[in-house]
Amino acid sequence: MTDQANWANRYDWLYSWRQADIPFYIEEAQKSGGPVLELGCGTGRISIPIAKAGIEVVGIDISKPMLDLARSKAKKAGLSKSEMSFLIGDMREFSLGRTFPVIIVPFRSFLALLNVPDQRSC
Repeated sequence: MTDQANWANRYDWLYSWRQADIPFYIEEAQKSGGPVLELGCGTGRISIPIAKAGIEVVGIDISKPMLDLARSKAKKAGLSKSEMSFLIGDMREFSLGRTFPVIIVPFRSFLALLNVPDQRSC
C-alpha cells in the first residue's frame, strides 16, 4: 500500500466518526434542491450522506487514494454514479461545464489554500 493510500485510510479512520456537521450540510443541500458541488471531498464524509438524502453530489479532490476510498464507500452505500460522482481535480482550477446552486468546502479544506491568490482562484 502506498503512503498516500495509507494516509487516506488513516484520515478516514480519524475523521469519519465526526458527524455533528452532517445534518447542516444535508439541510443546505435540500434547501438548494441540488446538485451540490463539494470541493475537497476527501473520503466522502459529507458528500455520501448528502447523496443518500437524495441530492446529487459531485465531489472534487486532488488525492486519488482519497477518491478511491470515497468511491468504495459510495458503492457500499448503494449509490449510483448519477447520484454521486467523484472527480480528481484541484479546487483552485477546475471546469465542469455546469453550475451548482450550492458549493461546499467543509471541514477546513479551504485552509489548505495557503495564500490569497489560491483562495481567490478557488
